Amino acid sequence: AKAVKNKGVDFQVITDPTATLATYKKDQLDSVSLTTPEQIKKYKSSKDLKIYNSSETLYMEYNQTGKVKGLTNAKIREALNLATDRKTIANSVSEGLDSAATGITPAGLAKTATGGDFAKAAAKATAYAYNIKKAKKLFAEGMKEVGLKKLTLTIEGSSDSTVTKSTLDT
Repeated sequence: AKAVKNKGVDFQVITDPTATLATYKKDQLDSVSLTTPEQIKKYKSSKDLKIYNSSETLYMEYNQTGKVKGLTNAKIREALNLATDRKTIANSVSEGLDSAATGITPAGLAKTATGGDFAKAAAKATAYAYNIKKAKKLFAEGMKEVGLKKLTLTIEGSSDSTVTKSTLDT
């Protein structure tokens, strides 16, 4: 620490992924995040690519304010969870560089008392698995319980996040 001399860090927020990459290519940035599947596909074999574990989890949640009748039913919510193919979403957004979330805790963030990865231990406890057959069964049961014939859901995402946009396109 005594040998490190740093007068500061210049940080730029550029929301357009094309502009960000162009600025990096002009040597006006020291590093850049590849945030679109197209960028990742183009540069994932580059010798300059370095992958850093950012210990973050991006997630989707359902609005449970009670205003959407179907979402008040636990079976419908579980069906939506089981019908969400996290692995396919992660692969399509990151060209296979990111792993699918198994819970809210990112891999590598914390350890259990025995030294294991807390995210893996938590994933075992919730035992989530993509299961479309079970999802359809639970969804039908839940719809019957709340007396609905159809359910319309709206998906929203943050407008300034290219990762969110890519996820919503999946």
